This record gives sequence, structure tokens and C-alpha cells, in this order.
Amino acid sequence: MLGDGRAPGEIDMKILKRLRIQQRVLLMLGLFGIIPILVGLAIVKQGVQQSEDAAHNQLVTKSSNIMEVIERNLFERYGDVQAFGLNTVVQDRESWYKTDGTNRLVTVMNSYMATYTPVYDLMVFVDKTGKVAAVSSVTWDGKPANTKSIYSKSFAKEEWFQNAMSGKFVDSDALTGTWVDDFQKYDYVAETLGNDGYALCYTAPVKDAAGNVIGVWRNYARPAVIQGIFESNLGSMASEGFTDSELTLFGANGQLLFNAYLEGNESKFVNWAEKDPAANDEMQELIKGLKPAGTLAPRINSEVGGNRGESHHQAGAIAKSNGALGYPGLGWSVGIRISAAQYFAKYGGILKMMYIFLAAGVIVIFLVGRAFAKKLTTPIIALTNGLQTVAQGDLDFEITHVSQDELGEASDACRAMKTYLQEKAFVAEKVAEGDTSVHVELASEKDVLGTSLNGMVHSLRNVSDVAGRLGQGDLNANITPRSANDALGHALSNMIGNLRSVVSEIRQSAIEVKGNSQSLKATSGTVAAVAQDMGESVEQVTQAISESTRSAMEIARGSEQLAQNASMVAQDADELQRAMDLIRSGSVKQDAAIDETESGMKDAAEAMNRAITGTRKVREQIGSAASQAERLGEKSEQIGSIVQAIEDIAEQTNLLALNAAIEAARAGEAGRGFSVVAEEVRKLAERSQSATREIATLIGDVRSDVAATVNVMRASADEVEQVAEFAEGVTEKVDVVLNALAEVRDVAESNSTALTQMVNNVDSVTNAIAGVASVAQESAAGAQEMSASAQEVSASVEQVNHGIGSTTSAIVEIRGSAEELEAMASRLQQAVDRFQLEAHAFDQISHAA
Repeated sequence: MLGDGRAPGEIDMKILKRLRIQQRVLLMLGLFGIIPILVGLAIVKQGVQQSEDAAHNQLVTKSSNIMEVIERNLFERYGDVQAFGLNTVVQDRESWYKTDGTNRLVTVMNSYMATYTPVYDLMVFVDKTGKVAAVSSVTWDGKPANTKSIYSKSFAKEEWFQNAMSGKFVDSDALTGTWVDDFQKYDYVAETLGNDGYALCYTAPVKDAAGNVIGVWRNYARPAVIQGIFESNLGSMASEGFTDSELTLFGANGQLLFNAYLEGNESKFVNWAEKDPAANDEMQELIKGLKPAGTLAPRINSEVGGNRGESHHQAGAIAKSNGALGYPGLGWSVGIRISAAQYFAKYGGILKMMYIFLAAGVIVIFLVGRAFAKKLTTPIIALTNGLQTVAQGDLDFEITHVSQDELGEASDACRAMKTYLQEKAFVAEKVAEGDTSVHVELASEKDVLGTSLNGMVHSLRNVSDVAGRLGQGDLNANITPRSANDALGHALSNMIGNLRSVVSEIRQSAIEVKGNSQSLKATSGTVAAVAQDMGESVEQVTQAISESTRSAMEIARGSEQLAQNASMVAQDADELQRAMDLIRSGSVKQDAAIDETESGMKDAAEAMNRAITGTRKVREQIGSAASQAERLGEKSEQIGSIVQAIEDIAEQTNLLALNAAIEAARAGEAGRGFSVVAEEVRKLAERSQSATREIATLIGDVRSDVAATVNVMRASADEVEQVAEFAEGVTEKVDVVLNALAEVRDVAESNSTALTQMVNNVDSVTNAIAGVASVAQESAAGAQEMSASAQEVSASVEQVNHGIGSTTSAIVEIRGSAEELEAMASRLQQAVDRFQLEAHAFDQISHAA
């Protein structure tokens, strides 16, 4: 899959959709014209590929042939060592070990060296103890070689010697008798002959006539055997034009042995076993999994010789040895590399011609297809331009194409559509002028535009009527949404329902506030009356206290006079009797004043208790009224939220009308009617917004008045609470006064008892004048105490009178607040009365109040 989810070769439909019809026609003609050429090209490419594969297989066959030639040559070397050992000169043991030129076996060896030039570098014969008996004394090209140093060597411990003596050979079912060592370096050969010392060695035991092993013959074959075969094949490939080619010989383990390549017209042969035994090659990994006689035809990207390390595409072939003519071989492999550009050059020429033919075909198809596509798409383009004009709202266009095919039918349909749209535009203009009685003629039962236009006219007519009634305050108007998507209908319906609910709640709250205000007003009147009664009682108490004070002063004066005239009592009994009568009279008045004062104080205490109870009740009523006023404020906030929602709906309607006007403006003449309709909808939305703003202002005033009322009520409640607390303090003072009066009463009773004793003992007054003086002094002191107590009571009563005055002032303020609250409730009720609701709804509200 590709990154955009398409399968390889799949056409992106989005690209096709963006193409013009002329481009599509041209593309289709191009595809249908080019596809056969591409199919032919694919067939040719397949044939070329098959030819390349066949050529590659021929290269594999060539590598197998080279490997077989090498193995056949090595097969001969396998038999040479055994044949050389059969020479009868070997049996002449007397000439063994001689280095003076009389060794007959050396002469035979030199003869073999000359005969098989340039196959061998060295021949050695050792006896069965490993001692050297004879060594060839010439090089492969017949030059003398000093090989005497080899005679001193012993090969008894060499593997090849031991294998030959023990009968261990590199053999097969068809061939045996020779041990073969792979190419390797021998230092003593290099020292003796002055070469690189690399050789492929063949070793075979030599027997006498009785079949007993008398020694071992060993031949050292030169790499020139491989070099000659490689150079011959390189020359053959160069003659075929493959000058960029290379041959490589790999050992049994895949190691590089030899490599040959052409450099210009000269072949180069490299002994990699000497140059770099650890060298790596791309083919080595391929050889590891190859079985004997197996072949491969890989694509190779590197060389061993020449420009080693450079990467370029090459045709490769590998053949692994399986021996030859019964010779098992050493597991070697031959690799061939030829530049792919050279090897497949003729096939590339065929493809090049096909590409030229393809390019020419594409050009011809494009020119012919373009002319055909232009002729075909000209009426389509004209029809498209007309439809685009309609899409822009412009009905002033002409379609002139006439034919009997599908394009002609499409042109006729476009002209009919123009007529239809002109009729609907005329109807829309009438509606825009305010003529909602216009009738929309349907073109057919499936006339969606006509049906929608007719429904829009009907809906706007209903909306206009309902909006007018709402603007006049008539909340009995109803509107039924035409569908679930009728946003304007649903909004108006919800607005009417919410307004009804809000107005009903406001009316009920106004009635409740007005009733609570009246109750508060009545309660404050009651409290004022109680305060007035308490003030009168306090006045009475004050008068009684004044009289009690005067009586006490009279008693004091009488007592003083009694004390002053005590010495004259004996002389003037009549004056004593009068003084006693005066004291008794003052005592009686004092008792009466005390009784009157006590009665007045009790009445004052009872009045204060009634005042405290009244103020508590007033505070509770004020708290209830404040709570109701707060609930009214909360209702006002809810009304404000509803009004805000209504205003949001009106704003959204205004935006919808504005968008409709913009779209109608884009439509041009065809949308002029819709533009006027949208303007009417916008005006209706503005009227709704204006009404909601008035309601919001009224609700804001109500909320402000309610908040002020709540504050006044809270302040009044606090003042009433202070009055109650002060009244409780006055009650406590009254209790103090009553206690003081009780003390005065006790003193008065004591005085009365003293006077009684004075009357009963008048005859003994003279004798008891001192006691009379003392009693008179006590009476004077008691009178003074009573006077002081009366003054304290008078001060307490004065405080009570002051508290009653404060209470009266607070009650006056509460009454004023109640009157203000009643006035605000009346104004709120008058504002609500602007809205018309169903009659039974008002009855329910009134009954609930």
C-alpha cells in the first residue's frame, strides 16, 4: 500500500475529479491509445528479459566448461605422477642420492620437465624413509637449477609422504593412486628456484617388480596451468566484444586463488593466494552454499581485479567442480564476470527502439485526441458556463446549443430551469415587498423549491402576526413550529412560554410583597400604640415618684422638727400630739404614694413586656418580608436570565437573517426576494431585542428596588432588635425600682410602728424624750433614704422614657419602609399589568395571594 492508502498502480480519484472534461477525454484517449503500446513494450521487455536470461544461462554454461577444462587438465596431472614412477630408471638405486650429474633418475626428470613445459616447476623422488634420492635440476623453461640443497631435506614427517606410504589418496570409484595437495606456498621451492614457491603437488608411491613400495614421486605443478586456460577464455570473450570481463578461481573453502582480467588488450593474472590470502569477494558467500557441479547466475556489482572496489552492474556465473573423467577434484569453483552493459547491449538497443516508438505514439495520440476532445467538450463548456451563471444568481444567460443527442437534451433542460427560476424569483420579490398573500405555483409534486418557498411565506406570516401581538403586550399569542428544525418557531414558542411564566411569577411576587408590606405596616402601628401606652405609664410612675419624694421630704422635715422640739414635749403635749398627727398623716401619704408607684411600675413592666413581644413579632415579620423580597430578587434574576436567553435568540435570529441577506445578495436578481424577506426577519428580531431590553430594564429596576427594600428591612430588623434589647434593659430597671419601693415600704412600716408606739406612750413622752429624739432621727434618716431611692427610681424611669422615645422613632422608620415597599410592589404590579395573560391565570394568582 502507498502512503495515501492506494495500492501500487491505482489511480487517485481525487486527481481525476480535479480534471476538466476536455482533459479527461484527452486522458482516456491517451490511455486507450498508449495501453496497447505499453502492452507491446511489456511483451518486448519480457522477451528481452527471457533473452537476457538465456544469455546469462549461456554464461553459466561457459563457466562450467572452463571448470571442466581445468579439471581435465588436472586429471592428466593426476596420472602423470603415477606414469613417471613406472620408469625403470627409478629402479636403479645405485644412482640415487648422487648430485654430481651421474644420477640417471635426475636425467629422466629433466626430460619430463622439458616434455611437459611449462606444467611443472620441480620433480622430487624420496626413498621410503623420506630421504631425497633425486631432484630435477632444470627449470620449467629448461634452464639449469641448483637443487642440491633439497637433498639434505627429509620429508619423513610430511603429510603427503605419510599418506602416499600408507596408501591414502585423493580418489574416486574410477580413479585412485595419487595424493593431491591444493595450491600452497613451499618455501624451499621459492628458495631453490627463486619464484613465488606456489605449486599444486601430486604425490604417488613407486613400487618395485614385486609390488613393494621403494619410494615416493612428487610433482610440483605450476599455476601456469590455470593461467593458460584463463587467458585463452578471456581472449575468446574479448573476440565476442566482452572486453570488460574477468575470471576467478576459488578454493574449496571459497578462498581466492587466482584471478585473470583484461587490461586493454593484455590479460592480467593475479595469484591472490600470494597477494592477499584474506581478500574477500562478493561471490564467496554464494559459493558456500553451492553443491558440487552446482551453478549460479547472479547479478554481481564488484570486481576482483581491475577496478577493484568500484561498483557497477555485471552479469555473473559460477560453476563448482565435480571433477572430471573420474578425477574427484579439490572442490574448486570458477566465477565469470562480464559488464552487463556489454553483455546485454543488443537487448538494450531493442528496448531503446521500443521507447522511441512509444514516445512517437504518445505525441500522435495527444495531437489527435486534443482535436477530438475540443470538438466534444465545446458544448459542454458552454452549458457549464450557463450553469455557473445560474449558481451565481444571474438568470441573464443564453444556451444556444441545439442537437439531438444528450448534450442537446441537457441544453433544453437548462433553458427550462432558467424559466422556472425566473418565476420563483418573481414570487420571492413579491414576498419581499410584504405581500405574504402571494401564491406559489408548484411545477410538480416534487417541486422542492416551490414547496419550501410556500412554507417560508406561511411561516413568516405566522411569525409576523405573533410578533405584532407580543409587541402590544398580548401574551395569549401562540405559534406552532413547523418542524423540529424550525429554530425561529421554537425560539418564539419558548419565548412566549417563558414570558408567561415570568409575568405570572412577577405578579404573584408583587402581590405577596404588597401583602407583607401591609402586614408590616399594621404591626408597626400596633407597636407604636404599645409604646404610647408604655410612655403614659411611665408618666404616671414619674408623678407617683414625685409625690413619694415630696412625702418623704415632709416626713424628714417632721422628724427634724420632732427632734428639735423633743425637749419641749413635756411642756407642750398638744404640740407633740399635732406633730404626731402630722407624722401619721405623712406616713399615710407615703404609703399611698408607695402603693401608687409600685402599681405604676408594675403596669410599666407589663407594658414593656408587651412591647418586647411586639418588637419580636415585628422583627420576625420584617425577616419574613425580607426573605420574600429576596425570593422576589431571585425571581427577578431568573427573569433576567430568561430575558438574556430571549435576547440571545433574537441576536441569533438577526445573524441568521444577516447571513440569509448575504446569500441572497450573492444570488443577485434571483435572490432579491429572499433578501427582502431576510430584512423583514431582521427587523422582527430587532423588535424582539428592543422588547427584551425594555423588560430587562424593568427587571433591573425591580431588582434594585427589591435590594433596597431588603436592606431597609434588614436595618429595621436590627433597630427593632435593639429596641427589644433596650426594653429588656428597661424591664430590668423597673425591677430595680420595685425592689427600692419594697425597701421604702419597709422603712415606712418601721416609721408607722414607731408612731404607734409614740401614741400609745404619750404619757411617758417626757420620760422617753431621748428615745423620741432617737426615733425622730431614725425617721429623718429613713426619709432621706426613701428620698434617695425615689431619685434613683426617677432616673431609671427617665431612662425608660428615653428608650420608649427611641423605640417610637424606629417604629416610625419601619412604617415608612413598609409604605415604600408597598409602593414599589404597586409599581411592579402596574408594570406586569402591561402584559395580557389569560383571565383564569390572573384569578389563580389572586386566589393564591
